[in-house]
Amino acid sequence: MLAGTTTRCHAVTEERNGGLCVCVAGMLVLIFAVSAYGTPLDDYVTAADASYTWGITATDTTTAPGCTLYTVQMTSQTWRDSSEVDHNAWQHYMRICVPNTVTSDKVLLTIGGRDHGFIPTVDTTGTPYYGAVDPNLALATGSVVAAIATVPNQPLQFAGEGFQRYEDAIIAKTGRLFMDGRGGGDPENDYWLALMPMVKSA
Repeated sequence: MLAGTTTRCHAVTEERNGGLCVCVAGMLVLIFAVSAYGTPLDDYVTAADASYTWGITATDTTTAPGCTLYTVQMTSQTWRDSSEVDHNAWQHYMRICVPNTVTSDKVLLTIGGRDHGFIPTVDTTGTPYYGAVDPNLALATGSVVAAIATVPNQPLQFAGEGFQRYEDAIIAKTGRLFMDGRGGGDPENDYWLALMPMVKSA
């Protein structure tokens, strides 16, 4: 059942700083509206990546009666070069909850942050929270529920900087690098935007 669950996902993301998100969203609209036949985001997300791997590290049939919980370790991609940023291999843990009876062809995917190595938790209290899988929701809807952590891959340290960046600081830094590289002839300059690997992660 797990291998066949590759249908459309509905992503729920953590609320971010409003002003920065509006600014970045506006910038992305301008960038990605350049072609009706494909955008840099389309190209980045659909490009093959030899580093993409995943594997099930744990299977649990006792924590959530009526469901099977899978812990998955995944490398979603390699973003930029290691000379430009550390941790350029984006590694994540996922938690996937599959009810014993699946009646829906849709999956609910929650996208969470946290640092390298964080494994999404399982919520059995009926009060779901950011970054967790909720077996009660899986049972009530007859659908697979999943969570992925470490989006963006963080913390990250960029070349020439002596400190680590998280979340909005990563987005701001990569937006600056993108703007600085405009018109420089680098065909992969658009790929500096951290929102691209964040989308591809999911």
